[in-house]
Amino acid sequence: MTAWVNLGKTTLMRCINFCLGGKVSEFYTEEESGAIDVTVKDFLTKNEVKFNLSFVEDFDKPSERDFELYRQITYNPINNNPIKIVNFVQNEKMKSFEKFCLQLKIRLFNSDVTKPTFRQVIPKFVRRSDKQISNMTHAVKSVEPNLGDFNYAA
Repeated sequence: MTAWVNLGKTTLMRCINFCLGGKVSEFYTEEESGAIDVTVKDFLTKNEVKFNLSFVEDFDKPSERDFELYRQITYNPINNNPIKIVNFVQNEKMKSFEKFCLQLKIRLFNSDVTKPTFRQVIPKFVRRSDKQISNMTHAVKSVEPNLGDFNYAA
């Protein structure tokens, strides 16, 4: 089942970050206090939510560079670590998280070098919180002070 949900900017960025290898705990753990939102955690785990992300060069015509990934949360309460994430790229199950990140690095950056890792590069492109967006806005404005805020919101 596919569900479309009207998400806030921060939640949407968390979803994208999760698709790109982020931690599921970022959805339900308060960043500053570390408090866990049990309702959100239970929803994600008990429903085994699946996140899809598609990359396309042109919406009007398919390309060999187009690909889709998805990450599915699985939950088995009898395990010591009951929450697991299953990663797929082009419907191929990745055997490890490292293989998943390597596939993304190859497809998105055309690189298979080990350093920097894919997850080390992602914060340069994905800002997950208003604070991170604000910090980037201030950093860029210090270089080019005459541009307006709307240039940095995306």
